[in-house]
Amino acid sequence: MLTDHIHKLVPFALIFLVPYVTYSQMTVGDELRAEDLNQQANILIKNTALNEAIELLERAIVLRPDYPSPYFNIGTAYLLLKQPETAKRYMTKGIALSPASPEGHNQMGVMFIKLAQYNAAVSHFQKSVKLKPDYTLALYNLGIAYTYLDKFRDAISAFERAKELEPESTNIRFQLGVVYARQSRFADAIAEVNYVIKAHPDDETARLTLCQIYLLSNKREAAIEMYNSFKTSNSEFARKLFGLISHGLVISVTP
Repeated sequence: MLTDHIHKLVPFALIFLVPYVTYSQMTVGDELRAEDLNQQANILIKNTALNEAIELLERAIVLRPDYPSPYFNIGTAYLLLKQPETAKRYMTKGIALSPASPEGHNQMGVMFIKLAQYNAAVSHFQKSVKLKPDYTLALYNLGIAYTYLDKFRDAISAFERAKELEPESTNIRFQLGVVYARQSRFADAIAEVNYVIKAHPDDETARLTLCQIYLLSNKREAAIEMYNSFKTSNSEFARKLFGLISHGLVISVTP
């Protein structure tokens, strides 16, 4: 299922200071150790131990320089460290080693979104989906990239395809609701965001977005009704709702 996704640094140049190991010099043990290091690094990345993960991945690359996964994973670590240019160097090497990898092209697309190079991101997500048509995450990310480019019809197409594969994903349904609203398909937008709210009643972003859609579609009474149901809570959420309704403010909902 689609899920909500993305220390002391080891300088990039250090990977060039280690003697190069040719494929013919590798042993089965080296190959196994490289895979083990890559798996251990994945766990560290999930636990945000990024420095330790980078060290393990650099060791894996030395042991098996033709193994693409460590390049993508070390790139992911650098993306999380907000160093997308460094991530790009590693991921470019990874995709060169595995040009037919749908997962690799998806990761390249995510990296290009971080670099605000949205057309390049679209290209990689399209390649990913072409290689794996039922790859929901790549379809979702393709929709995000199109949204950044203000290509809302294309974004809707991508999100709708993703929704067909994972109809219960609230991430997909929320983003679909947002782009529906930007295309003035307000009834569809309201239905999608309401689905998210039903699944996650405490999701304030979804509720504020619904209020915004009500205001955009001239359903002020519905927005006021939402506010009345929360105004006694004296919460920050209630104050935001009041601001939207009283001053006509439109919140910014970004992918």
